[in-house]
Amino acid sequence: MNYSITTDSSMWSTTAVKQLLSQSYWASERSMDTIEKSLQHAICYGVIDTETNTLIGLGRVVTDHATIFWICDIIVDNRYRQQGIGKKIMSHIMNDVGTQDLLGVLCTKDAHGLYEQYGFKLETQKAMVRKRQL
Repeated sequence: MNYSITTDSSMWSTTAVKQLLSQSYWASERSMDTIEKSLQHAICYGVIDTETNTLIGLGRVVTDHATIFWICDIIVDNRYRQQGIGKKIMSHIMNDVGTQDLLGVLCTKDAHGLYEQYGFKLETQKAMVRKRQL
């Protein structure tokens, strides 16, 4: 399989992102409006299958470009998993000159091994969360 990773968001649609996120435990119910806003306010790394020109993976980074970056929505289409694509997304993010000297943050309940390969460590004692007010 041939694929490319790009930050050119014109290469995918909000609908394609919604289809990917519908496969996740954390964002399957996210509205199209929320997805669109999240894409506009983040650096997005899309994985494009170059044979079919479809979005097969995505990673988002939210940052102030000075002190911190937050990795979110790292996802690979179920049909393309176990091929190292998630690692490739992470490699692109971690090799991006915009993240080199910044504090990196992320949350996961099941992918600790992936992120540990990139220097992330579990810090449950310090993590604080304010849930959305519905």
